[in-house]
Amino acid sequence: MSGTFGEGQPNPHGDVVPAELVPPRQRSVATTCLIGCLGMTLVLMLVLAGGIWLIYASRDKIKAFVSDTAREAIVSGIRESELDEEEKRAVIDQVDRVADLYKSGEITTEQLGRIMEELAQSPLMGAIVVISIESQYLHPSGLSDEEKQQGQRTMQRVYRGVLEEKIQQEELDDALEYVADRRDDRSIEWKAAVKDDELREFLRLLQERADAAGIPDEPFEIRISEQFQMAVDRALAKQ
Repeated sequence: MSGTFGEGQPNPHGDVVPAELVPPRQRSVATTCLIGCLGMTLVLMLVLAGGIWLIYASRDKIKAFVSDTAREAIVSGIRESELDEEEKRAVIDQVDRVADLYKSGEITTEQLGRIMEELAQSPLMGAIVVISIESQYLHPSGLSDEEKQQGQRTMQRVYRGVLEEKIQQEELDDALEYVADRRDDRSIEWKAAVKDDELREFLRLLQERADAAGIPDEPFEIRISEQFQMAVDRALAKQ
């Protein structure tokens, strides 16, 4: 899966997505990567956003869709992800939290849209990209164990830099070119395979960005569930 549904375009179920529900397009490769990585196992979690989208597009069956099809699809994707069991449970709890609030009428469709937007624009996406790259490219690569450990640390540092707003996503565009291809329409897709030398260059550029931003060379825990909850909380706080 790649790309997004555009204004006035039908989704796979034939429904038209209202213009006001289409998130703004991002121009940087780093941000666009978040869409391209939908083909990666871990990012099945992001079916939450797609589920909410489909809920909007099926207004006459909203409550039933939330309680049945959408919730099951979302939870199935999370369970098939590479998160540990504790993280899976924490994310599923947030999914159920949103679904229950909506079914009970405690949040409106407008607030549901804000949640989708917050998820799309939150650091959650950067965390997913980092973990996905580690899983898809770093771990199975021919790099030495030492290089893999340092590469993992480098990506944690960069994610921390983005989270603390010391590194802008646009600063990572040149590095991401080593793991992703740009299409004619300027969207990108992950490469099916990355050579070890390409991966080393990717990590070298990331390390340069982290060093330049003064990010400490120390472990940084990336917790998907925390970012997920924070995105939901921010959306619900916007009255």
